[in-house]
Amino acid sequence: MKVRGTQAGCQVTCACGKISRVPSLSELNDYQGRDEATPTVNLAPIQSDVETKRAALSYPNLQFYHCCGRVGRTGNLSSLAMNHYVELVRWRLWQTIKSIEHASVAEFVLSVAIAPGDRKRIEFDLYPKDATSDQFEQLSKQIREIQAPPIHDGPIAFAFLVHIRHVNDEERSLSVFPSLSQSMKSLGVDEAIRQAFGMAPAPDTVTRREPEFTTTTWWHRLLLWRRPKPHTVSAELTAQERFLAQEHWLQQCESMAAEFTWLDLKRAVVDAPDDLRYRIAFAAKHFQQEAWVSAIKWYDGLVHQAPNFTPLLGRRASLNRRAGNSAGALRDYSQAIEQAPHEASYWVERSSIYAELKAWEQAAADLNQAIQLTPIDPEPHFHRALVRLEQHKPAEAKDDLREAVRLDPNFGHAHFRLGWLYSCIDADKAAEAIEHLSRAITLTDDANIWLHRSLAYLAQNKFALAMEDCDHVLAVEPDHAMAQGTRGRILQCEGRFEEAIVACSRAIELGHEHAAVYLARAISYASTDQLTLATSDCDAALALEPNNVWAIQIHGRLKLQTGDLDAAMDSFHRARELAPDWVEPREQLSLVHRLKENPRASVEEQTQLIERQPSQASHYVNRAFAFTQLHEYTEAANDYDRAIELEPENERIFFLRGIFRVNCQQPELALADFERVLAITGDDDNARVHRANLLMQLNRYQEAIDDYAQLIAKYPENPHAYSGRAFALAALGNTDRAQQDANRVIEMSPESADGVHRSTETANLYRLMRSEEYDAALTVADQIVVDYPDQSLGYRLRAYVRWEREEYVESYDDYTRVIEMDGPTSDCLSARGQVQTELGEWDRALRDLNQAVDMARQAGQSMVLAYALNGRSLTLAGMERDDESDRDFEESVSLCPTNPWVYYHRGIRKFHLHELAEAKVLLELALEFNDPPLSKRKKQRAKNVLEKVMVNRATPSRSSES
Repeated sequence: MKVRGTQAGCQVTCACGKISRVPSLSELNDYQGRDEATPTVNLAPIQSDVETKRAALSYPNLQFYHCCGRVGRTGNLSSLAMNHYVELVRWRLWQTIKSIEHASVAEFVLSVAIAPGDRKRIEFDLYPKDATSDQFEQLSKQIREIQAPPIHDGPIAFAFLVHIRHVNDEERSLSVFPSLSQSMKSLGVDEAIRQAFGMAPAPDTVTRREPEFTTTTWWHRLLLWRRPKPHTVSAELTAQERFLAQEHWLQQCESMAAEFTWLDLKRAVVDAPDDLRYRIAFAAKHFQQEAWVSAIKWYDGLVHQAPNFTPLLGRRASLNRRAGNSAGALRDYSQAIEQAPHEASYWVERSSIYAELKAWEQAAADLNQAIQLTPIDPEPHFHRALVRLEQHKPAEAKDDLREAVRLDPNFGHAHFRLGWLYSCIDADKAAEAIEHLSRAITLTDDANIWLHRSLAYLAQNKFALAMEDCDHVLAVEPDHAMAQGTRGRILQCEGRFEEAIVACSRAIELGHEHAAVYLARAISYASTDQLTLATSDCDAALALEPNNVWAIQIHGRLKLQTGDLDAAMDSFHRARELAPDWVEPREQLSLVHRLKENPRASVEEQTQLIERQPSQASHYVNRAFAFTQLHEYTEAANDYDRAIELEPENERIFFLRGIFRVNCQQPELALADFERVLAITGDDDNARVHRANLLMQLNRYQEAIDDYAQLIAKYPENPHAYSGRAFALAALGNTDRAQQDANRVIEMSPESADGVHRSTETANLYRLMRSEEYDAALTVADQIVVDYPDQSLGYRLRAYVRWEREEYVESYDDYTRVIEMDGPTSDCLSARGQVQTELGEWDRALRDLNQAVDMARQAGQSMVLAYALNGRSLTLAGMERDDESDRDFEESVSLCPTNPWVYYHRGIRKFHLHELAEAKVLLELALEFNDPPLSKRKKQRAKNVLEKVMVNRATPSRSSES
């Protein structure tokens, strides 16, 4: 597994699934002045020996130097944050080195200083001095764009010495921050850089003059081994100072492991058996060779010799961990903490052992202590976040991760965890999740981060971006099981079900048997009508995760699809129990209740959803469906209206309300809805078809013809559009063109010839009726009866014509025949009842009209209800049940205020009751309105009666004269 420097001190997951810990980088040494002549920079490698070897392979001819600033848990900046930042600078530097022309620059020094407030100072010193390269300006810009970690106090400075090609010039000179060379000579590096940033001098600064170095020999002197002096610790030092002195001396001793051979060290131990320096070097030598057991034996002896030398306990604890002896490591770290409670690293290391043992409370307590000791260090925050996740405290974990990335903006794995956490627990933080995952991708080489960003994009329905990330992983590792599974889920969401099945199957074959993958394949199988396989996959997902709400929900939908309503309801109830705030199970329960003819329960489910989400339009629409099923049309209409208030540009809601209004016989209102759909969409075939039908119902035939013409132009092989236009043309009397369209329909669909003929003849009859050509209309109706004696259409049309001709007995017979053929319907019962009223058959008329009113009210047919109430009002008046008659009259007018028949009958009645003023108003309204028009004879009768009213009102009665 490839590991980058930015992963130092972190846990990483190998492709095989094994979790390993990358060794922490060694602490940067504090800058200390030396008595002997030394340059103004101090060497401090930021890597362990193993990491240095890796870096040498990755970054040849590139050396790092720590110039100034205290780095470490008690310094101005944590080592981890410094390492991450330096690694990014080094990466940019290395990319630039590879592009520099070898002939222009031989060697150079890059100097970088950072100060509080994300301030940076970047300088280059080149050899030869007259060398130039455009890449350095670009490199400087790139380094400035890297976000520096927050510094408690500063500044922090470091440099890179780069050898591009060999140089024989012994007189060449290179220096750090060449523009500050004079002030560095007089003030030292730290104060010179502080002054350059405009910062106040450090309180404990002692001004001293440093010697000037003009050759590269100062670099080599920094690398010379200085044998550690005998270990002596002043009694006046504090416990923390004593520990730091011990640690510093121990590191010097350990460095001898690389300086001397095994034989040299053995001889030194024999010559000086009481000198700890050589025994420490010998133990370090075993450590370098990863001979953990042998190294532990040496440290056992060292700890026995110097039990109060705390860093030795820390070294042995680390070795015990590497050797798998967690109990020994825990014992050593606990003893080290007793001796050096100020050393945060021991608390952090012990917490990781507690974490391995799943002792989460103890792990969290140790990390709390580490954070208190080193508030500038991001590492304890990161580890505490992992512990809090194990404790099921995601909110607290999120806070820790946010603090970790604040302290170290280049902490890749903290960004990864934070992005993952945002995507899992906080849907409102989708943008932040992507931001942190993207940042993590730029900082690490972990393919899992690409996959998690893919999943985050998938959760936001950004399928193209999700697929791009997934393909990035598969391009490197085609058989990456999780990537195949993720790809299958994306394909399923995109509706590419066959491809999704292939990808999900491959993921399962590779061992990624995850519930989400089975569910994606289940949905894909269901969408391709492979319900048995879909059910099997859903069962597999539930076997893996019995409480997976998605799986339970999909199981319910599959059962619903197969018609098993009881099983579907059980699944939706279970999903609702597990996720009481999830909308979809309640929506599906509402649907199942409607399918099981229990709309009242459906209304209750939708009402609860509305209480929770009062601004969600779909809840009102679904409740409107249930109210319609309950025949509570006023409530349904109110819900449709509310839904449109919430989403005034949602064409689907207008379309559904239009259908509802068609069924409620509100053609004008329905027409307005379909016109709104067309205005929003620009073109909608279903809305256009319904608008054309309504236009014909409203006798606006030319507009209907225009709609049918557009449909024919779009679908020239659709017979329904030609049939509709044929009807409209026939209704306008354009028989030739109507016949052409009828012939076209018969040509495309020969079996529809009879239907086309009946349709055009019906349109012709309506045209004759509108022009009051009743005799010709009766001839057409008679012919339809002759041509189609076994169908009710002819009898229905003839009954209508005979009613208009006031041939009530014959009309009654035809309506009775229609009812015998088709069964009782609200419109035929209403018509027959009104015909019987005209004949004075009050009781029989009332029976028909009562049944018609009940049926129309049940079906929400407002137009038929208005007509039936009008007829019943007239019947009740004839039976001298005036209060009931008045009630029906008022309701009929409220339902259809433009119906002239209701005013006609009421006006005639008022005339007979000598209530002339009211009769005048009513009869004038009857002659004004035309929907549907009065018959020719009734219109004339209304005029005659109105004349009589006028005459009677003009002639005073005797009683009024007296």
